[in-house]
Amino acid sequence: MTVNDKSERVFIRNGYIRYIVPNVLAMIFGQLAPLVDSVCTSAKLGDTALSAFSTVSPVYYIFNIIAVLGGMGGGIGIAKASGAGEKRKAGRIFSLAVIWTSAVTILLSVLCIIFIDPILYFLCATTENFGYAKEYLLVLLAGMVFYVLEFAGAYILTDDNAPDFAMAGGIVMGIVNMIVDWAGLFIFDQGIWVTAFGTVFGAFCGVCVFLIHFCRKERLCRFVPDRKGFEDLRIMEIIMPGTPEALMYFIMALQFLSGNYVLSSNIGMSGLGNAAVIENLELIATIIIAGISEAVMPLAASYYGEHNAHGLKLVKRFALTAGSITMFPLVLSLLIYPQWLMLFLSIDDPVMREVLPGSIRIMSLTQLFVLVNTIFVNYLSSVDEEKKANISFVIQGIIQISLTLMLSGVMPENAPWYATFAANIAVILYFAIGCKLFRDLGSNTETGLSYITGGYASAAAIKEWADVLRKYLTEDQHETVCSKMLYPFKDALDPGKKIRCSFIILNNGNERSVVLRYGAKHDITGAKDDEDDGDEKSYGEVICSEFNFARRMMVTL
Repeated sequence: MTVNDKSERVFIRNGYIRYIVPNVLAMIFGQLAPLVDSVCTSAKLGDTALSAFSTVSPVYYIFNIIAVLGGMGGGIGIAKASGAGEKRKAGRIFSLAVIWTSAVTILLSVLCIIFIDPILYFLCATTENFGYAKEYLLVLLAGMVFYVLEFAGAYILTDDNAPDFAMAGGIVMGIVNMIVDWAGLFIFDQGIWVTAFGTVFGAFCGVCVFLIHFCRKERLCRFVPDRKGFEDLRIMEIIMPGTPEALMYFIMALQFLSGNYVLSSNIGMSGLGNAAVIENLELIATIIIAGISEAVMPLAASYYGEHNAHGLKLVKRFALTAGSITMFPLVLSLLIYPQWLMLFLSIDDPVMREVLPGSIRIMSLTQLFVLVNTIFVNYLSSVDEEKKANISFVIQGIIQISLTLMLSGVMPENAPWYATFAANIAVILYFAIGCKLFRDLGSNTETGLSYITGGYASAAAIKEWADVLRKYLTEDQHETVCSKMLYPFKDALDPGKKIRCSFIILNNGNERSVVLRYGAKHDITGAKDDEDDGDEKSYGEVICSEFNFARRMMVTL
């Protein structure tokens, strides 16, 4: 078997760059929003007001559950449908995801407003910060639907080959939020409510940017009414790929709640202030972790849609390497000098200044393991292995919450952080031993690959590919692939342009697929992408689509 996957690795690298750069920029501004909320509030209103963010933070995670179920679940479904050439199904998935996400968010927001006082007491609000927390949460809940739609929309647009719009929406959201925070607190002398208004108004502006995507003709995100042929498409099928990430946010909400309980009971307001600082550390780390790990989903889902196990292995390998290299400088800086984060947040409380350096060191090291676990979770979510990802969060939640409570009597100031570290170690062991996710990274792993080569397209290379096909296909299959794929591609080549290609023959049981991928933003053959002519493909039909910064022609035999 010939394995020359250099071109395929180049396409993955380019796809990652295409997704990572917008994702990281969007995350920088999106995650800077709550960070700026904390910085401005601490500087203007003091440490008591800052602690209100830690009290309210589990509410964010509960609504994040809705966002990832509709956004990540819908986005992965769209990417899979695109990989299979089913654009009409992708549009229907988008329609149901948006409607479900909006309706559930509005309903839950109304219920939380009605029962806001008991909710805050349940979240461990104290006598000192109750007023700040209620003022902030009421405004946040009133506009929460925009926050959720912006969060979910970023996932969907990324999987619809529009990471630039996801980036633009996140940047607009962050800038608007920062302007509102600064002006509201320091110019107009308003209270903590203005930071919540900045968050939801910024999210509204981000959603408005997303709407521009609907003007693009080649989009998959389009509202498709329920019609014959989609009776079997149910909302559970759509949101299921998002359940691992949703479970993660649910576990995180419980973890923050248990941590707040331990810290407030043993250290009081200083403990909640510590939790707010650590939460901001995690927000900074999330910029890198989310930027790297979220790029796994559209890439892995697309390869999964074309039944390409070799491509899935390359995606996972690249994500782990790129993520580790990118995360290391942040972790190292916090291990050496954790005080820079405390200076940034203007921490004056003497108890916090004494305890925080150790807490920051523990949680910064933990982020390396969080990165690996998040990559594996997103990978599993993209290949219909949500149950394995869900189990990882159950393991993490049980260990972290139980250890937090157990260690509270021994080291109350650091119990949540040591528990988080231990829980993430346990999850990595589960992925390594129980799921064997490291094992298939080797070069000799069986992936159903019959042949892969690549390079720059030329008439000679195409002739060589046609000759190779005879070793793997029948005469009729050979004629089908050549007449419908190779010869039209050869005729469309411009001798003055260099086009990188990869040529792949896949063997999946009784089914063989031939994939030709080439580095171009637009189709050069004149072949028409699958539109609304039904989702059933005839024998030997060429499926043409955009595939992560490359064009793809695929024939399934």
